[in-house]
Amino acid sequence: NNGKRVMTIVAIMATIMLMHYLPKSYGIFFPQDEFGYWNNAAKIIGLDWRDVAFGHSRYAYGYSLLLVPILVLLKSNPLMLYKVAITLNVVLLVIYSGLLYKIVKKIFTNLTETQKSILTIICTFTPYVIGYVHYTIAEMLIHVLFVSLLNAIYDADKAGVTKIVIIKCSVICVAMLLVHYRTIGVTFAFGVVLLVKYLKDVKLKRMKLITLVTFSLALIAT
Repeated sequence: NNGKRVMTIVAIMATIMLMHYLPKSYGIFFPQDEFGYWNNAAKIIGLDWRDVAFGHSRYAYGYSLLLVPILVLLKSNPLMLYKVAITLNVVLLVIYSGLLYKIVKKIFTNLTETQKSILTIICTFTPYVIGYVHYTIAEMLIHVLFVSLLNAIYDADKAGVTKIVIIKCSVICVAMLLVHYRTIGVTFAFGVVLLVKYLKDVKLKRMKLITLVTFSLALIAT
């Protein structure tokens, strides 16, 4: 289908970008942010990076979980470790483009399939997005989760809210909080919309407790 075609085009373009950039990549560019996430991953597998991470802010563990297997396999080769993590960001970029195409298709119904594809590719390769692909920080994962939430909320608005939709959106919001604390604003906004617009339905009253517990756990996790 057209969504897969878009992802394929993005994958090819991103691979070309990667081939150009990786040979020039020699390590961490944002010491505080990047070391913060790598330090979390190191803690998980029992490595002591306290000297490297001394004085850094506290970072959420969500993105670090993706770095753990890379660190386990390549901890003896720091340069390759970093390059594989950048490649992971490219994979996230391709996933992001597929999710972005879904939302473009839903919103811009008057466009042709070709126009939707071109719009998606343009939005995928904005300087902001591509800039963050080059660093081992949580931004690409946040993009993927945010567009996933947009798709879920859009579907809920059009087709109606069900228990499955509420649980799905809540899980995505919790995941966003575990990836970066600044997404608490998105989570709060989702909670307000959910409570005001949807939880008035008598059939969903039992879901109020589940939703509130979910958000409480997410806030505790931060």
